[in-house]
Amino acid sequence: MAAGDKEITLVARVKNPSSNYGATFSYRFEIAVMPNSQMADFYGRASIPPQREKYIVVPGVDLDYRDTQGVNLLIDNLEWNRPPSGEASEDSVTLRYETNISGETVTVAGLLSNKGAGQLKNVRLTAILFNKEGEVIQASTTTLDQVRAFTDRSFTVYFPRGKTLMQEVDVRKTLVFWDAPQE
Repeated sequence: MAAGDKEITLVARVKNPSSNYGATFSYRFEIAVMPNSQMADFYGRASIPPQREKYIVVPGVDLDYRDTQGVNLLIDNLEWNRPPSGEASEDSVTLRYETNISGETVTVAGLLSNKGAGQLKNVRLTAILFNKEGEVIQASTTTLDQVRAFTDRSFTVYFPRGKTLMQEVDVRKTLVFWDAPQE
């Protein structure tokens, strides 16, 4: 999706069908770019808890959306694992947030609370904006370096400026989730 002047944001929704095992995997977005159908690749790693759905988001890719012909998401190096005990888990982390519109700027500001005994490092927060029809219209991320056990951290996710985005977003449908790589 377009994300400002000659930038795009890559967004993919993935689901984990297992009720007992989480998954860690590598991913690669392959983008066909005009002219001459050149390929651009963007790599990463992600994890998803049992029976959850999440979005993989790569914001601020330096490509004009008018030059893209197609995008494929490839999943590789899939590893199934039981959720670790004694570490921060989905159940020990809570999020509170709100979507704010000011002028042509949209932000999502909130608080991440780590109620667990484990410390979180490199916490990536991803915010997804939807329109009134429930369609994804924009996505962005921010990272918290460290969230200590039993603490709260505030965060703000910024989106590209634009009157169109401001007019389309349904603030009641915003979704924010967190992910922290396992060491």
